[in-house]
Amino acid sequence: MNAQKLHQSVTIYVPAQLAGNEEVGALTRKLTEITGGCTLERANGVWIDDKGETHMDDILKMTWWHTDSDKMQVYMASSEIVLSLLKHGEKAVFAERMDDKGSRLAAIHSAEAGELEHAPEEADA
Repeated sequence: MNAQKLHQSVTIYVPAQLAGNEEVGALTRKLTEITGGCTLERANGVWIDDKGETHMDDILKMTWWHTDSDKMQVYMASSEIVLSLLKHGEKAVFAERMDDKGSRLAAIHSAEAGELEHAPEEADA
């Protein structure tokens, strides 16, 4: 197997309690099979509910690096993960994509009204 330089990635922030969900786990495995691997970082996320109470959750920052030829499969599989997280109760899911030119697209997918907020930004050089 020849090593390839991978310049494109998809990152999804997955709450640890949902990573063990059967559907979410199957979808993250599917994406990992497409890309050949996943970088996983453990983190903490803080959010405030509708009542103003602060909550802290364990988060898995999951990054899949991929080739240009796998791009469409990766984007479709990552969208399935985001939709599954929303279906299983997340009010918002943060995901970001980096293209082969180093440009990033960060998106917050919201369960309310199917909203999608995004803010493109250039990657740090």
